[in-house]
Amino acid sequence: MSLIPDDDTDLADCSSPQVVRKYETAGEIANKTLVEVIKRCRIGVKIVDLCKYGDVFMEEELKKVFRDIPMGSKKGIAFPTSISVNEVAGHFSPHPGNKAALNAGDVVKIDLGAHIDGFPAVVAHTIVLGEITGRKADVIAAAWTGYQSAMRLVKKGNTNSEVTFALTKAAESFECNPVEGVLSHEMRQFVIDHENVIIGKETAERKVKEFKFEDFQTFQIDVVISTGQGQVRDRMNLCTIFKRNLDAHYTLKMRTAQEFIRIIDREVPTFPFTLRRFERNRNRLGMVELRNHDLVQPYPALSGKTGEIIAQFKCTVLILPTGTVRVTGVPLDMKSIQTTKQLLDTELISLLNEAPAAFSPECCPMLPAQETFIQMEIEHKQHSEQKNKAKFIWKSLA
Repeated sequence: MSLIPDDDTDLADCSSPQVVRKYETAGEIANKTLVEVIKRCRIGVKIVDLCKYGDVFMEEELKKVFRDIPMGSKKGIAFPTSISVNEVAGHFSPHPGNKAALNAGDVVKIDLGAHIDGFPAVVAHTIVLGEITGRKADVIAAAWTGYQSAMRLVKKGNTNSEVTFALTKAAESFECNPVEGVLSHEMRQFVIDHENVIIGKETAERKVKEFKFEDFQTFQIDVVISTGQGQVRDRMNLCTIFKRNLDAHYTLKMRTAQEFIRIIDREVPTFPFTLRRFERNRNRLGMVELRNHDLVQPYPALSGKTGEIIAQFKCTVLILPTGTVRVTGVPLDMKSIQTTKQLLDTELISLLNEAPAAFSPECCPMLPAQETFIQMEIEHKQHSEQKNKAKFIWKSLA
């Protein structure tokens, strides 16, 4: 049985103070999880371990709030922890056996989300394991400028086209490009990807319907910018994140597939999940038949060309009669970013001088200072040099 009513009018929205509180609480937990994952980003740490930690931490925090709402389909992960590095644009949440690890200088994007009673709050942030200079600095500044501009434009009466235009100008200011195919969706109860969207980059092949923002809507603002042309490819062999496709119907033949779809419908019927969640369940072998008949929607790992750098910032905002309120997102220390370009667009500068969306949670967790990651990179280089010197001496003696 679907959790989503057929009639949209039956869905609660943020006109209800109780619904706003659920969004806020989910946002506080998503933010807290994000910061805890960032604190554990260290050179040599395996990405899968960070993803697993984020998911476990998020679920433990969710258990502490709204205790009358059971964990599972009505309270849990809205988007599994994903950690995408350098040219990988997103959705990288690998299998347990994957050995990919963080390296010095990596540009690391952390993306995740929580929901309470089906009301989702998602967030993403970019860090660098070292100094933020050159094109790394340019792309982060471009993404942050677009992100801050979008937060000021998503309000009643404005259009999604205005946001797209600002994202384009922000990217161009730093000689970067928005990543093609990135959509910022309206979100509703048990719906993370409503049809109302803001497109990051409009092309001849990719266009969306224009609309005006209205009171009591909830949007994710997802800004993904590349130093390249903004074109990415699906790395389907790395795809581990899926979402149940409630519009597809098929009579499954394999017993494992039949049992697996029942588990999905019971535990994660409306939000994306990672296959790692079911790593000890043999019925996951039925996933092949589910994919072959479109009963699940893949979230493929997306990647630009080797050498390109991609940055991402994401937050969740509520459009209220009193103004737009942000329930997720963490700060960025722009003083640590040494760009090669400068923002000169007078319209964007004027927009950025306006007050940003109000931040709802009373307490925003503090991020580690960028100096922490810079020192980490320095120590790693020193350690590597000492190892290489020791090897050279040993070979000389031999």
